Amino acid sequence: MNWKLNTVAVAVSIFGAGCDDHGHEDEKPGADACEHLEGGPIRAVTAGADASAAVALTDEHTRYDMTLSGPGFASYASAQDAEYYFYFDSAVTLTVRDGAGTVVAAEMQATSDADCALVKSMYVFDLGVGSYTLEVAPGGSETLVQLVFFEAGGHEH
Repeated sequence: MNWKLNTVAVAVSIFGAGCDDHGHEDEKPGADACEHLEGGPIRAVTAGADASAAVALTDEHTRYDMTLSGPGFASYASAQDAEYYFYFDSAVTLTVRDGAGTVVAAEMQATSDADCALVKSMYVFDLGVGSYTLEVAPGGSETLVQLVFFEAGGHEH
């Protein structure tokens, strides 16, 4: 399994996956996440207390300032089959479930990113078209975490 993670990490570092609509096509995902963690755009949300009250995350490449009261729940509707990157400014555990409630295994996870010192947790998931529930569990007593997520191939502003 480690060889797969290393292969993905090397491929990302060589080929990059970045924002192609505002002048940094060759930017690495971590650098792109850092840009949005630092400068937004920013949306303040309160995570749901359970999956039935999950807050909808609708905008990629947006910093979500997510208020938690213990583990918090959010939802995301993926419009295409792709790898999705999730970056947090705090140590968190991210569990993603598909529409049937089945846990989706992370393809990669890390506690830092060489291209962004602000990142304390990073996850990559291969998501198909459909609805997903994200459970964000803080690693400590955090009640506010910042999240930026995006599909690996680029985005539109």
